[in-house]
Formats: sequence, structure tokens, C-alpha cells
Amino acid sequence: MNPNPRSSPAFTSQTITLPHLPELYKSNFLDILLPAPAEDPVAAIKNAPPASENPMISALEDIGNQVRTENDAPALRSTKSPLLDAFHRPTAYQPSDQIGKLFEAAWEEDPEITLRIIFYLRSIHDGKNDRKLFYKAWSWLYANHPRTAIGNLHKLVEPVCERKLRKGDERQLPGMSHGYWKDLLNILCLVATNRLGLSVHYNHGWGSRVWKLSNVPCRQDQQNDRYQYLCKKLSEDPKFKALYIAVARLFVDQLVSDASLQDKLETIAQLLHSGREPQPWIYPSSLSNFDHTEPLSVEQARTLRSYLQRWFLQPLRTQSKCPEPLMSANKWSSINYSHVPSVCMSNNSKRFMKHDYERFSTYMFNVSIGKKTIAGATLLPHEILMRLMEYDIDLNLVDKEKAEKEDGVDRLTKKFLETQIAVASAQWNTLVDRLRQSGSIENSIAVCDVSGSMGLLNEYKERKDPKPLFPALAMSILLATLAKPPFDKGFITFSANPEYVKLNELAGMANNMRKMVGTSWSMNTDLQKVFTELLLPLAKKHDVRKEDMIKRLFVFSDMQFDAGTVDYYNKLAGEKWGTTYDTIKKEYEAAGYDVPEIVYWDLGKADTVEVNADREGVAMMKGFSAGMMKVFLGEQEGEEDAMLVDIDSKEEGDLVAVGGMEAKKDAMTPIGIMKKAVMNKSFDGLAVLD
Repeated sequence: MNPNPRSSPAFTSQTITLPHLPELYKSNFLDILLPAPAEDPVAAIKNAPPASENPMISALEDIGNQVRTENDAPALRSTKSPLLDAFHRPTAYQPSDQIGKLFEAAWEEDPEITLRIIFYLRSIHDGKNDRKLFYKAWSWLYANHPRTAIGNLHKLVEPVCERKLRKGDERQLPGMSHGYWKDLLNILCLVATNRLGLSVHYNHGWGSRVWKLSNVPCRQDQQNDRYQYLCKKLSEDPKFKALYIAVARLFVDQLVSDASLQDKLETIAQLLHSGREPQPWIYPSSLSNFDHTEPLSVEQARTLRSYLQRWFLQPLRTQSKCPEPLMSANKWSSINYSHVPSVCMSNNSKRFMKHDYERFSTYMFNVSIGKKTIAGATLLPHEILMRLMEYDIDLNLVDKEKAEKEDGVDRLTKKFLETQIAVASAQWNTLVDRLRQSGSIENSIAVCDVSGSMGLLNEYKERKDPKPLFPALAMSILLATLAKPPFDKGFITFSANPEYVKLNELAGMANNMRKMVGTSWSMNTDLQKVFTELLLPLAKKHDVRKEDMIKRLFVFSDMQFDAGTVDYYNKLAGEKWGTTYDTIKKEYEAAGYDVPEIVYWDLGKADTVEVNADREGVAMMKGFSAGMMKVFLGEQEGEEDAMLVDIDSKEEGDLVAVGGMEAKKDAMTPIGIMKKAVMNKSFDGLAVLD
């Protein structure tokens, strides 16, 4: 018997009924509400005649494309490829109309690749893992191509990302999704309140909390107004109705599937181990925040709502062992820490230690010796690094003598901080192990920008809007960890004077992080010195052979380089415009060396690029996600970049036996790397529908 019947969902003060939606029960609801175009949209664009080019106009466009960085180095405004611009240039901090222009131009060139780029922005495991930027890009898609936007939403939650295993491991593990179920609810709520694509709903951490007092009648009035607006929107806006129905049907289909499987197995735990990971957002509480905007759980009456909550949703949530309900019910001993998601673990490890110290300590010890696993592959590298820095600095401030006493605040604080460091370090190891399953990096080294424009180390607590310095350091350490010997020992930092930082893998992440604090940092951003005053002079001095030179450098920076030593006014007057890369290339060629391939990894907010889309030997990436590095992993082991060429009968082009084949590797270009990233098979199935 419920001691407080008024707390039952049947007695909610919310209006839970909706207008009749006959399309809700029809699988072809999208064709009814948003009919398909008469002509194939992809064929119409691909069959369009190419635009005519004029040499004079092209020359004028080239001049207009020339810009300067904040530190006065030559740069470019655009890559001259709409597709690459849409892949590389957008950031979550740009206005939606500016982002929309980039995707509009890209769509006119190739709608299929543009659609892949949009979902690449969201992909946690195979893309940028930038939820805010994806929402803005999807808002443009929804406004201009609603049938395509709604018809592909299921790809956000389907387990399409392959989980690679080490050689010899024959387990059948479930795939992973590009996003999570909460994305569907976020998108629906933002569209319902006309805030999709805006930045007003994001808490960037720039201000302080503002407390607002409002009485209950006022809140009820607001709920009634929202309900009336929702009903009107469902009745008058076919796009929103189609979106609402699509999201509702996705949840219903998944709930029915889960309930059916639950009937076949004794417990949901057996189901999870047999091929499915827990997805707590599949089972939203009927009293969740999302119901205050759209009641998704039921659309008929309070009785059905109460039945759904008590006999359908609650058993599923209970048996899925979601940690939050167990924490609220003070059932800490029932939490399975191996199944706690990475963000939940980061946010609640302090509570786990406080309420379940013995079990949590044992679990962390088992993680350290490899007997247990901890979630961490979905976290961004800099998030782990910044937490690790905070806890390590706080630990050094603890009074060591007081901490040795049997009781007292300092001893408890020391134990807590040591546990937090252990959690962060274990999550870092999980992230590294997941990436290593995709391969290693050959003949490559990281170049990390530590100049003043990148931020300061004492800003490690600003996690909601991190300075570029922390992603640069985290990605540099990550690349050094993934690189094959002898390039796995460290990375190069550059500001005014470049310096090689040697890492010790056995020392652990925390000790390596402390070593970085002692490197030479200043206000300059002189990338050119890394090549012309460090690497090239060393090669000349020791007569290093071409084949022994570093083949590829990953430059992690905000890309606001210093102007070179050459007087750029003279260059503007008589010579061809050249970026920092052009100057480096000339220096290497003059010394008889091939310039190494360079991956410009942009971590800043400025809208400049280093090279055009077809520049050989260069790639451009932008974002904080470690998953983006997969495009460079395992290149020597896979065949993604290799093209089979018939060396015996090239004129006919016939394929011959393996013995008559040679592998030809395409030259690395920015547009080529972009296509390799978005052509990952996890994005197969995305379809342009309008």
C-alpha cells in the first residue's frame, strides 16, 4: 500500500492527455506528414551541370581567402572545399546562422557526405563527440530537410559502432551507439520550446547560480501554457508532429523489445551479459524533467500512466541496476560498480566512497590489478586530465603529518583524493585500451602548443569551457601512449622555444602530468621553430637518413601561430602568399629532406585554416574527442588507404592473383582524411530523404 497515494503518478497535477494523433499508429507516418519529393534529391544535385570557372574571378577569390592569425602569421579563411569547411570549421560557439551557411554550401556539393558529417559531429566513439555542435547542425537539417533529419534519428541510438577486440579474443560484444537516448528527448524538448539551435539553454559555467522564487499557482499556469502551446504545435506543425511521433515510436519499440526479452530471461542482468549494455535513459521515469515539457510515457489517462509506471517501467529500471535509484534508496551495497557509466562514476565516486567504502575500495583495487573494469572510454581526454590535476594538487596541499593519524579530517581527505586519482587514472587506462584495440600509430610524434594564447595551468577547474591547453596536453600524452617505439617516449612542446618532454609510462599519468608543469612555456606561438630550429638542425648535425626521419607530426594548437621571420610585407609585394606550412616545406626541401606529414589539430575557436583541401601531406582535424584519432590508427595493418593496382596489365585494368598486386597508398590530403573519417561503416545506412 502506498503510504502517500498523492505521490502516485495517477495523482500528478500535470495534464497528461494529448490531441488524437492517428499517424502515431501508422508505420508510414513520415510519408503522410512529410511526403517524399518527386525527384531523387541526391541525383538532382549530382546531375546538375558544374559551375563555370573564370581565372580572374578565381584569382580574386584567392586574395579574399588570405587572412592573418591573431599573431599575424599568414593563414586562410577557407579550405576552398565546402565539404571540408563543414567538417572542420564549425564550433559549438558559432551562431547557428553561420553554421547553417557552411552546411548549406556542403549540401549543394554532396548531400550524402554532408549528412555523414552531421552525425560524425555527435558520434561518441567514431567522431567529435560534440553534442552541442551536433544539435546546432541538426537544427539546420531539421529546418531545411526535415524528412532526412527525422528519418535518420534512429541512427543515434542503434548499436552501429563496432567494438574491436584484440587478436585471439573471439567474444561477441555488443556494438555502441553514436549518441544516447537522452539525445532524442533533448532534441524534442528543444524543438517544442523553439530553442533548438540556440545557445541560451547551455550552461557554459560563466555565471553564478541565480535563485528564482515562484509559487505553485504560477508554476501551474506555466505548465498549462506549455500544454496549450504543445497541443497547438502538434495540430498545426506537421514537422513537429512527425518528430514527436518518431521519438515516441522509437521508445515504444525499444520498451516492447526489452519487455519481451525480460519475459524470456530470469533477470535483466543475464540479458546484459548476453549481449546488451544497460541504457538507463531507455526507461525514463514518468516524473522526469522531460515530462514537464512532453509527457512521453503515456498519452491516454492517469490510470494507464500509473499502470505503466508501476508494472512496466519500474521493474525494468529496477532490474537494469541503474545506480541513481539505488543511491536515492540508500541501497549502496546493491550497486554494481563495473556497470556504472563513466560520467556517473566521475560525479559520484566521492559518494560511493562515503557510503560504501569497503566495497568501493575493493572494487578500485581489483581495477588496478586488472580483475575488474571501469567505464571511461566515453570521456574526453582533457576531462580526465583536468580532474587528475585538481586532485593531485589538492593532495599535495594536505598536511602529511596530520594525515598519518588514525582519525581526523586530513586522513579522510587524503584517502578521498587518493581514491579520486585512482579512479581518474583507471579511466584514462580504459580510454587508452579502447583506442589500442583499433591499432597503433606509426612514425609519429605530437607537437603541443603551450603558448600564452592556449591558457594557463591554474585554470584546471574550468571544465565546462576548457582552455585549449588542456586538450592539447591530453591529446599529446594520448598520442605518445599510442605511438609505436621509439616514438612513444614523449612529445614536443613549443611556444618561444621548442622542447622535448620525455614521458615514463611506468610512472603513471599523474607523475607524467607533474613533469609537464616544468617545461618551458611563454607567450609566443612559434611553430616554425620546431621544424627549422629543432628537428631540421638535429637531422643535419647527425646526418640522419631520409628513411629515419619522423614521418608525421600531430600539431595540437589553437592555430594562432606567430608571423615568420621573413618580412611579410615584402612577400605581399612580390612573392606568392605562403602560410607557416609553406615556409616549413621550403626549409626542408632546401636541406634535401622530405617535409613530414603534418596533422593540424585545431583546439581553438578562431575560424582560420592552414592549407587548402587538396594540399598533399597535410590533414586537418578539429575537436577534443579521442575517437577522432581512430582515423590514423592501424594504417599499416589495415587496407583502408590501400588501392590494389594490377602491375601486369594496367591497360586492361583486370585484377590478377595476389602475387601480381602491389599496394599503392594514396597521398594524405585534408579532404582525403575527412572522407576516410566519415566513410566509416558505422555511418552506413544514413539516407538523404528530401
